[in-house]
Amino acid sequence: MITIVNKSFVIKLFLIQILCGTLSLSLGLKYGISSHLSKYTDKIYDNLMIAGINVNSLTREQAFKRIEAQYIDTIMEKQITLTLDTQLFKASLKTFIKDSNLDEVVNEVYSYPNHLSTVEKWLFLLKDQPENFDIRFDFDQASIELFAEHIIAQVNRRSQDAAITIDSQGSIAISPHANGYIVDKEKLVAQISNSLMSYSDELINLSDFVTESSPMNTTALL
Repeated sequence: MITIVNKSFVIKLFLIQILCGTLSLSLGLKYGISSHLSKYTDKIYDNLMIAGINVNSLTREQAFKRIEAQYIDTIMEKQITLTLDTQLFKASLKTFIKDSNLDEVVNEVYSYPNHLSTVEKWLFLLKDQPENFDIRFDFDQASIELFAEHIIAQVNRRSQDAAITIDSQGSIAISPHANGYIVDKEKLVAQISNSLMSYSDELINLSDFVTESSPMNTTALL
């Protein structure tokens, strides 16, 4: 009978030891994770990017400055260029940018992943692929319209007939004809807007938005 009691006691003691060990391991692991996560106090977590740019372990202010220098300024210095024959029209993207969501994105990244539990935060740091947050620009429609109108004012013209002139010595000269151009403003504004939203600096050929007309009396006819 004494032997049975001793065995029962040993089993209970063994189970208590296992429980204590598991509890100690759990507390130790939790402490270790919490200790590791504490380094992100007032800093952005790893595995987060803004516009494809690494902002790991940066403060909010540092992240703002990095994105502004490496992304915002680069976008603003890009140019939109349109051409027709020998005419060239250029403007920097910053001419049309009214605002961006940089503040909003930096704040969102800075507070991420505060909505997760301690273990979920730890698992987030172990992810293979970082989470990326995009920057969005708001463009001033009035500035786009104004730029389009400037181009139209330079391009639009009536066709001009070729002409024959005879000077006092009887010499004959022909003034060449000039084709007329009419720009489709709606299509032009749409193309400028699309180029701005894709941050494209590719050359835009205005002939895609221009109707060309020839006069009745061309140079060849005269």
